[in-house]
Amino acid sequence: PFEAAAVLLDEAVCRIILENAVKNALRHGHADHPVRLHMALHDLPGAAEKMLVFRVVNRADPQKPRVTPEFIARALEEPVAQFHYDRVSDGLGLRHIFMAARILHMEASLTQEDKTVTFKASARVQTVPAGEAPPEPDLVRLHKAVVVCYIDDNEVALMLVANAIKRRWAGSVVHQFGRHVIEADDFMEVTLQHADIAILDQNIQFDKTCFYGTALSMQLLEAGFAGLVCIRSANTSDEDIAAYKSCGAHCIIDKSVPVGSMVQQLEKAYLSHTSVHQASGSSVTAT
Repeated sequence: PFEAAAVLLDEAVCRIILENAVKNALRHGHADHPVRLHMALHDLPGAAEKMLVFRVVNRADPQKPRVTPEFIARALEEPVAQFHYDRVSDGLGLRHIFMAARILHMEASLTQEDKTVTFKASARVQTVPAGEAPPEPDLVRLHKAVVVCYIDDNEVALMLVANAIKRRWAGSVVHQFGRHVIEADDFMEVTLQHADIAILDQNIQFDKTCFYGTALSMQLLEAGFAGLVCIRSANTSDEDIAAYKSCGAHCIIDKSVPVGSMVQQLEKAYLSHTSVHQASGSSVTAT
C-alpha cells in the first residue's frame, strides 16, 4: 500500500501496455476465474525515483498452450501470419505490449507458474503529490493545425506518435506510412503535396527491402520540400547526428525519448524552422 501519488509516465504508451495485457488475459485465460490487476510503488534505495510495478494475473486455460519462454519467443519473433495457435490468436497484442514497454524502458515479462499466468511490467518513475500538476516545459505553444507525414515500420510507434500530435496540436492531420514497401512512394507524394512536417524512421524494413530515412529526406529536399524534416533513430551518436544533418534533417530525436517529450521537441524545432523561413520570406507549408 502507498499514499496516492501521480507518476510521470507516458499515458498513451502505458494504456497500450495495460489494455493489451488485460485483453490477452480475458481472451486466453480461464473463463470461470477473474483477471486481477495489481499496482505497487516501491522506494529505491538512494534514489529519488520510485519503482512502479504493474501485474495482470489470471488463471490459465488448460485448453491453451502453456506460457513458456519458447512460446513467448515464437509470438514475438515469428511472422504474424505464421503464429496462429487458434482462430483468434496471432500474437499481435503481445508484440504491441513488448514494443510499447521498450519505448518506456519498462521491464516486461509474461510467465506461467502451475495454473497462474502473470504479466509484469516495471519502470523507474518520478512522482509528484496527488492533485499536483506535473511541471510543463517552458515552450512557446504552436497555435495552429499542421499536416504531418510519418513513415516508420513500427505500427505501435506510428499510432503513438500520431495520437500524441493530435492531442497537442488540435485539428492536425497525421498521415501514416510504413506498413508496406509501396508506401515509401506514397509518403514522398503526400509529403511534397501537403505536409508541414516530415518524420522519418532512419531504418525502415520491409521484409528483405530496407529504406533509410536519410535517403528519403534527401529526395524530399531535392524535390523542393520546405517543411521541417525530422529523423527518429535509435542511433544518435555525434557522428550519426552529423550524418543525418548532412542529408538535410533539421531535427533528430532519439527513439528512447518518451512520445510526449518527442512531440514537444518537434514543436520547438518546427517553430524555430518556421521563424527562419518567415524571416527569409519563404513559405514552409507545402502546396
